[in-house]
Amino acid sequence: MFSYSVFVFLSVTIVLATTAVTVPQTWKICKKSDPKINECLKSSLQDIIRSLKSGNSNFDLPPLEPLLIEEIVLHQGNGQAVTLDLTLKKLNIYGLSKVVIDKVDAQLDKNMLTANLHVEGDFKIISDYTSKGKILLLPINGAGKSELILDNFKAKIVMKFKKVTKGDETFYSNEKNDISIDTTRLHLNFKRTVNADDPIAKNLNVFLNENWKEILNELKPAISQAFGAAIKNFANKVFSKVPLNKLLPA
Repeated sequence: MFSYSVFVFLSVTIVLATTAVTVPQTWKICKKSDPKINECLKSSLQDIIRSLKSGNSNFDLPPLEPLLIEEIVLHQGNGQAVTLDLTLKKLNIYGLSKVVIDKVDAQLDKNMLTANLHVEGDFKIISDYTSKGKILLLPINGAGKSELILDNFKAKIVMKFKKVTKGDETFYSNEKNDISIDTTRLHLNFKRTVNADDPIAKNLNVFLNENWKEILNELKPAISQAFGAAIKNFANKVFSKVPLNKLLPA
């Protein structure tokens, strides 16, 4: 989630090298030779995040509110007392425009950038859902709308790159994104499309909220993978167009 914001900074820095766009005055360009490059990147990234709540058509950047993810799947249970298959689709992620960058570490010699961040206020995920399973003998099969709220959301993002030569130019390629997330509390609310007040919806919500820590641990890899894939696809569309010497000037 969170890694998306770091990518936005790098993508925008690329586009800044062209003359066909108007660059907002609040966006700062950082140089590799700057002895305080980490502080520069932190400040620049924070400014860019704040400015992209509604996106930026000049840079073909989508809105940060909401960020869209296609699907996350959860499988949980021991096969006896509790089983649950939960699929979230068409996820709308809210809160990225309120990201605060706590620390940036750019290891350019290793083609790597690490950022620590947190979200001020709620970090919310709204989506469609389908559920299938049981709690003891009670079925929890259903479909409808879901809302997940993560209190005091934090993330650590590690973006890894490699250099690719095309003709006489060198480009960055985003090869991998490692994302770790944490929260002090996960709140879950699921509403069925049909018979919203029946026991199935109630059973599902009670179970999920009583076991939110276990549910969070199951969701973390899926959320991180979904964010990482989205960032990689988006990043490489931009990185492939601008040489490295214009991405981060000397």
